[in-house]
Amino acid sequence: MPTCFSELPKGYAGHRSASKMTVQQFLVMRTLSSPRSWNSFNPDDYGLGERYERAQQHLVVSGAFRSFLDSITNEIIKPIGVFEGLRSQQKEFQSRDLQTKYLRSDKTPVNAFMINFGLAISRVDPAPTSVWRHSKISLKANFGRVVGETDDRGFTAVTDGQLQDISTGRIKALVECKARNRRYAEPAVEMQETGLIVAWIRECPGDQQYAPNSCFKN
Repeated sequence: MPTCFSELPKGYAGHRSASKMTVQQFLVMRTLSSPRSWNSFNPDDYGLGERYERAQQHLVVSGAFRSFLDSITNEIIKPIGVFEGLRSQQKEFQSRDLQTKYLRSDKTPVNAFMINFGLAISRVDPAPTSVWRHSKISLKANFGRVVGETDDRGFTAVTDGQLQDISTGRIKALVECKARNRRYAEPAVEMQETGLIVAWIRECPGDQQYAPNSCFKN
């Protein structure tokens, strides 16, 4: 049995940032990662059923949202209103066949599109209570200090943006983006995402409101 199975996060001396997490560090956290496909999402599992239905009611009558959807299948149509410009960002990271030096696409447009699309969606609501923000937040998973050492043990995870409560700034959802399909980066991407969530739990215990069938132990 690997020695990391008998170690606690506080006793582990090999912590690295979430983006560089090792298998040993992941195992030390004793955290199960269970990725789900987009089509398995059920808003009721997260207590979001009512909000989801209300969002649909707003979007179905939004001409701007319809223009964005239509622009995906018809190049002649241009998105309008709060969705203007989103299609060009989407095209940038979809054109990965153009992998020359000056046309190469990294995760920047993916990140920008994700946050801007969230902002556009939320602005359809006449009275939004949350806002998507581009500014990254550094979260620290602090596991405590070992006798004889001067620094606490733990690691840092940085978001690619997040959804935050407008009035309190409390984080409601995290954003982690990659330039390519996640299947090309597994299991590293799953360990990084898990580390980001663990850091969020450690720094902001109790803020993880929408988590089905989960138990967070701080």
